[in-house]
Amino acid sequence: MSSWLPRVRRRPRAALGPVCDDLDAWVRSWPAAGRTPVAPPFTITRELPRTVEPKIDESFLSLRSVRVPEQALVSIPNARLRSSQRGQHVTLFMLPDGQVIGETIALTPAGRRNMLQNQRAYRDPLPRRAARQRGNFFAFLGFGVHHYYHWTHDLVMGACDIAHLLPQDTQLIVPSPLRPFQAETLALLGLDHHPRVAFDAGAYWDVENLFVVTPRLKTQIDNARPFQWFRDAAMQRYGLGEAPPTRRFYLSRRDDNHWRTTNEAEVETYLAGAGFETVLPGRMTFREQVALFGEAEVIVGTGAGLFNMAFSPPGTKVLQFQEPTHMVQALWTQAAAMSFDYHYLLGEAVDNHEADDVDIFVPIEKLDAAVQSLHLR
Repeated sequence: MSSWLPRVRRRPRAALGPVCDDLDAWVRSWPAAGRTPVAPPFTITRELPRTVEPKIDESFLSLRSVRVPEQALVSIPNARLRSSQRGQHVTLFMLPDGQVIGETIALTPAGRRNMLQNQRAYRDPLPRRAARQRGNFFAFLGFGVHHYYHWTHDLVMGACDIAHLLPQDTQLIVPSPLRPFQAETLALLGLDHHPRVAFDAGAYWDVENLFVVTPRLKTQIDNARPFQWFRDAAMQRYGLGEAPPTRRFYLSRRDDNHWRTTNEAEVETYLAGAGFETVLPGRMTFREQVALFGEAEVIVGTGAGLFNMAFSPPGTKVLQFQEPTHMVQALWTQAAAMSFDYHYLLGEAVDNHEADDVDIFVPIEKLDAAVQSLHLR
């Protein structure tokens, strides 16, 4: 008589723990942790956008006046880094007690949980063992690291005031592969003497000592200091001087899979008549973008290419195409930080079946009214 025993199924390891919403308080409770204040808190007050719409979208109102928290460099012993599988480009930072460091994700508790809810890096069980990494580390990782705006704005610009505070033996953890624009912008921080360590998709590390900067630079707290540093560092690196603001640019997104202008030929024809030239920033090197946008008088378009207003001279005007299903405030807060004249117009959302975000139809009569409101010479 044979016996039968059921197969014992291994219980998967738990997913990540709760979110830590107060890293300062955690540091005070953890003797081996440290915190170095970098800049005091202050309040930002912005002028609201200008628009040809009947009224300004309410989503802008809450960002008119914002309190910027104190900036600090925090050292965390035995921190852990957990990345998603290839394609999501998400890395989460964990405290030694298992909590996720919320301040490396978003500024508010609600924003952090909203960003985490659909992330496999947060939900999926942890690997059985973390790879131990000895020494001091600073990580250029997070959400959307391969996106031009989020990499450059959130990570590189967000570190501009702390680079000199890192110990000389600090190693820089960077995404793998590191793309050309990432290498070029990372070099602006003057950290070339620090070794770089690649962090692969799906990796899970236990880091002896991890430095993080709080708060992470996000749209809400855009202010003049990091943008001024970024422009100056890029211009100096490439030996570029101030150029007269004489050129008008329309930014095409024809190579992208969303927020494309569906009636682009018509839009280009109209704008060409007003002295605009069409450019595709995604086809340009970083140096070419710095040089080109350094001559901008006015920029029209949408998407990450508009971030290149960071290199534009004082007085640049910006007109952004928005679509009503997904209003974007990031380029307004940037323009406000740079004291630029920012306008937007609402196009019509057009399904494209290629991405979650839609394309945009721009009515020419509305475009004409918006361009007229810029009061160009």
